[in-house]
Amino acid sequence: MNRFGSLLGQYGATLSKKDVDILREIDSLDGKSSILKYNPFIWGEAAPIFYASIGDTRHSLFQIPKSNHVMGQYKRDQMIKTLEQFPLDLSLDLTDDHHEDRPDLYDPRYILTSLYHLLGPENAVNCNQIIKSFGLSIALVGTSSEIISMRHLSYLVLERLLFHLEASKSLSAVYFWTHFIDCFRASMSSPNQKMPFLLTSLLVKIIETIDTPKDSMFYELKDFVTAKPKFDCDQISSLFINLLLSKDLEWKKCQRFVLNLLARSVRSEQDFEICKCNNLFNYILSIFTSKWVDWLDRILIIQFIKNCSRIPKVLTILVIESGLIVWLTNIVMTSYRSMGSSQRKEITELIEIIRLTCKSTDLPKNSYKKPLMLIKSVIKTINDQEPAPESI
Repeated sequence: MNRFGSLLGQYGATLSKKDVDILREIDSLDGKSSILKYNPFIWGEAAPIFYASIGDTRHSLFQIPKSNHVMGQYKRDQMIKTLEQFPLDLSLDLTDDHHEDRPDLYDPRYILTSLYHLLGPENAVNCNQIIKSFGLSIALVGTSSEIISMRHLSYLVLERLLFHLEASKSLSAVYFWTHFIDCFRASMSSPNQKMPFLLTSLLVKIIETIDTPKDSMFYELKDFVTAKPKFDCDQISSLFINLLLSKDLEWKKCQRFVLNLLARSVRSEQDFEICKCNNLFNYILSIFTSKWVDWLDRILIIQFIKNCSRIPKVLTILVIESGLIVWLTNIVMTSYRSMGSSQRKEITELIEIIRLTCKSTDLPKNSYKKPLMLIKSVIKTINDQEPAPESI
């Protein structure tokens, strides 16, 4: 077996240093060209067997295996984690070494490149298999990348998938997915636009739910897609508020769905624009002490506020317009004693994030320095007097 096949046999398609080094070597063996110039779909233990069964390994790299073979290599849990923690600053350029060693995440560059070639117009593709295996999901999340070339590749994958969907309209489900991608494209105001990570993360969750019609949120999320010709901030924030106010028997699931999404998907000013619509952020603050919100929900709310507070321009808005520090003072004064150790830790981290981020803003020091010192003093007094209750 030649060097190409041997490397693919050792490759794990992750963002670990080892796999990135292997991918870089594969790229150099392929004629020192762009990553888009090759398409080795099968990797890992299955690679040597697959290519040996075809014949010449180097030639077989350009044979098209079935979509279920390509996408079936990826573990569901690890793919979901990759989508949730997508590295938005990851460069498509393999010579760029500025990336975190993450063996727990798949490499989006490899997956998107494989999808680009797999979805070539000359190939017969099982679109349903691609969608169920997170092919559509990773292309959507890729459009939230900060890197232009990564977004461009993601949009190309979406265009090719749409081409195959439109070519197979005999399937009733295809109409929904065609409309789904059309709505997403209509939401763009310019070519190759960076889409909000909060939006693409929501769409990934919708894709998962649409595959399970018995889910209690099925009709709510399906209507979100079919009700309007595009996705906008007002529509997204309205959906979140409707789910938070749900009167469904599984209202807690709807509430947790929104809070989980907000807690991990707000990474930029663009994401926060959605949270400003319909006073969504202020509504989240208002329900923190509600009896309908349990301790885990409160942790998610604090994590959401922490993410917002890491963005200087957003924090300025929160302090001036939403009274974040006043709200935080009130929460510490009235609720800190009853908080468990996990909630107390989150509150302490939030205070430190606000303090550090405020230094990068134009906010006057007297608007945050003394109030935060007071809050920390109260917390220290309570911690000294009363240890955190266990189990909450």
